[in-house]
Amino acid sequence: MKKLFKLSLVPFILLFVFSSCSDDQDEPIEIKQIQINELSSKFLFKGEVLAINGQNFINEHYPTKIKINEDIYDITPTSNTRIDLELIDDYGIETKDIRIIISDKQSNIKSFFIMQRDWYKITETPTRKIFLHEGYTEFTALGYSTQENQSNWGWVHRYEINENGYFTNQDIYLGNGISDLKMISKDVGVACGFNIQYTLDGFKTYTTYHDDYFSTWVSDWDKIIDVNENGFLIGDYKDKHYKSINQGDSYSTSTIEHPENNFNIHRRGIGSNGIYYEFGVMFQGTEANTNAFLVMTSPNGFDNWTLNYQEEPWISSSIYDHQISLNIVFYDYDLIYSINENRELIKSTDLTQTWQFVKSNVDAFFMKSETEWYMVSDDKLYHTTNSGNDWTFELDLPAGSTANDMDFTSNKIAIVGSNYIYLKHL
Repeated sequence: MKKLFKLSLVPFILLFVFSSCSDDQDEPIEIKQIQINELSSKFLFKGEVLAINGQNFINEHYPTKIKINEDIYDITPTSNTRIDLELIDDYGIETKDIRIIISDKQSNIKSFFIMQRDWYKITETPTRKIFLHEGYTEFTALGYSTQENQSNWGWVHRYEINENGYFTNQDIYLGNGISDLKMISKDVGVACGFNIQYTLDGFKTYTTYHDDYFSTWVSDWDKIIDVNENGFLIGDYKDKHYKSINQGDSYSTSTIEHPENNFNIHRRGIGSNGIYYEFGVMFQGTEANTNAFLVMTSPNGFDNWTLNYQEEPWISSSIYDHQISLNIVFYDYDLIYSINENRELIKSTDLTQTWQFVKSNVDAFFMKSETEWYMVSDDKLYHTTNSGNDWTFELDLPAGSTANDMDFTSNKIAIVGSNYIYLKHL
């Protein structure tokens, strides 16, 4: 009897064991709600690391995955509250929506923008001037309206970047006659055309001055000589100069005395010798080949202007106006470049008295330093670091476009034109 009793216990013991195991397997596994609280940045470059901070990034039963737009990747969290995501090439560029996945649970969505350290097209808005601001992602541009069906000049745009890319956080219309802009920082600058507008806060507010004589005449002539926290110095295309030294509260004018008033000023510069220079054309008559190239100097850029050099009349006004005067690139009083009627880059070291050939097939020319230049040739941007001895290809520009301006900081380059703004992060 005892033996039978012992054997009869075996089925009950086995039933208990199997029942216990079955209960363990059927018990649901808890997956806590996953939460992304913040990203370390809304704007990063390829190769950088995005820190994702939140809650419940680790579950001991299921792996953690990350979803970027519609693609899912394996990821190993740094901790239960942090994931460090290296931005590899597979992720691409531009706006990315990101979420964390564990089994069938998903976190909330956060967005960020991946930028490449190469040329990137910001907009197709026609743009005349560009100013990058050292230490800031935002920049300032003078151009057309960014709105559809509005194609007038005179808009100052402040571009910034967020998780959706670059956008204009300020669009300020200063007037259709505005043709020149200069910013010495993201806050201090001056614009001019039919009016002068001076700002100390990035054109959130500005003071406007009007002079009936002050005119654009030709819309792309440089007028602004200098601007700073104390005021501005501006020259007209003719014989007047405007100066403010009290933060734009008022301004004074001076007039260049000339018996016939038969000249136009196109370009300006300040030499390392402290002398102010203006370049233009002197009209000697109405016949062809009766116009002369003009260089004037002043010790202060406001008054006491003297004729420093006038070339003998020998060429038509169209070539002076559009092929030499308007193309002057003034680096210093002894280093001046221009583009002639044959698309040749030429150089003068004696205040334009003589010119030397540098390079052919040049449509636009910009200087970052004495030896580092950029040029546009047949809708392509090229770069040299040794005064043109060697050139490297940089960028394809839109066919038939015109390059208007370039600007540089320690870590950015920008070029703008008739239908584009391109930005390159170094």
